[in-house]
Amino acid sequence: MQRADTIAFGERTISIPQIVVIPKRQTTFRFENFDLKNLEAINVQPVEDGLIVQNLRTEARTYLAKAVDDPRESRMEDYLVRYLIERNEIDYDAHADLLYKLAGQMIARLRSYLTTDAEIESALLRHGRQLAEFIFSQMMQHYKETPLAEEDYEVRVTRGFTLLKSQPLNIAPGQKVRDFRQAVVPASETRRQVFGGFKKCCYPLQKFDSDPERRLAVLVEAEPSVEKWMKPGRAQFQIEYRSGEGYEPDFVVETKDRSLILEVKARNELEDPVVQAKAAAAAKWCKTANVHAEAAKMKPWQYALVPDDQIMGAATLDGLMAKFAR
Repeated sequence: MQRADTIAFGERTISIPQIVVIPKRQTTFRFENFDLKNLEAINVQPVEDGLIVQNLRTEARTYLAKAVDDPRESRMEDYLVRYLIERNEIDYDAHADLLYKLAGQMIARLRSYLTTDAEIESALLRHGRQLAEFIFSQMMQHYKETPLAEEDYEVRVTRGFTLLKSQPLNIAPGQKVRDFRQAVVPASETRRQVFGGFKKCCYPLQKFDSDPERRLAVLVEAEPSVEKWMKPGRAQFQIEYRSGEGYEPDFVVETKDRSLILEVKARNELEDPVVQAKAAAAAKWCKTANVHAEAAKMKPWQYALVPDDQIMGAATLDGLMAKFAR
């Protein structure tokens, strides 16, 4: 009886070689030069000493006084720059010129409707973080990142294999398990549902982050060549696409002649630097796994980044792999 259970469990899992992929260098990034837009929306006011603010709903009062220990800056721009450099995305040494340029444009806006330096300083003391957020949101529209390529990753191979495990599922009391072939309306509610009805999935229940993921599961289940598939749990693959940041694939599929890692992304996300970095790291993992698989006489691995609009009724797994395999 114990042997039968062991065999059944083995049939419901997928083994992967123990390969660690880590970046050899940091991702490079920069902010393009630009000018602030929509400054006319800025109309913050100085706060007078002794001003009392009363909440109309709760009648709670807050006393706003200009504290004598508020840190003062020698330049008006520094009231904004000190908040901007708190952001991990901003390297002061690399972006100082842009920071002071943008901060100067914000100060010019304040000068256009405030009368004195004292009023401007008061407005900056009380609203500096808010104004810095306004600047940062526009900076991120001009953020450019150079993703890592396959050659930028280091690979470490250890002996042996590990078994993939399914993601833990929480089913709320009274929640029904949905047939995975049935779409959820609205589609945005897909991630809240628990799906069942699988024949080839390693586990009886799965969740999907999006309707395209659900549709891919329908496609995979219908493929005659597919033996088993699953959505792996967290930290199963040791693939770092950035230093300290791991990549977790959407699907792992085992067919009669190969093993696949599949990632589903919206068409407008395909060129995102993070998506591209993950794809490069996963492709590197597969190439190393294939060397290991050949020596162990196991199935080769392939990775594919699949656009969500390509997962249609007429699509096939072979067709998607032919178009999108890395």
